[in-house]
Amino acid sequence: MEAATETHGRPGIFQSAGQFPAAEEVDLPLSPDARHYYRNGPSLLQRQLPFWMAEVVQRLLLLLIPLVGILYPLATGLPKLYQWQMRRRIYRLYGELKWIERELQSAPSGAQRDGLMARLAALDSRVTQMRLPNAFAQMSYLLKQHVRMLREGLERGAPDRTA
Repeated sequence: MEAATETHGRPGIFQSAGQFPAAEEVDLPLSPDARHYYRNGPSLLQRQLPFWMAEVVQRLLLLLIPLVGILYPLATGLPKLYQWQMRRRIYRLYGELKWIERELQSAPSGAQRDGLMARLAALDSRVTQMRLPNAFAQMSYLLKQHVRMLREGLERGAPDRTA
């Protein structure tokens, strides 16, 4: 439309200035794009940039807007999911520690107590060998401390209620 206006917009032998191209339906219906052009003129991008660059930018915007709409929630949600996963690993071991402590308090007999002490030792080795990022080191050290406090309390003979 812009090229037709530049080429044929000037007065000529058969038309006066601004007579062609016009928003008049002669034989074919006027397309919605042409109607929009006649009503509003060229877009802001086409006024500021060359046609080819305006089209590239417009198509990139059409592609980037939905892409940003998908990537932004992923970029904000994935770190939270990662933190949840790391905490879940630690809290699962805390649940096992609490279960062992309850069982040890209710099972004072020798064989059961020895089996639970062996499970506590296995839990202690799993906690020691667990690899976590430095951001979760405090939680890891706290879990190790609670396991060792329970173990030391049981070795002294009085169960400790820290876990």
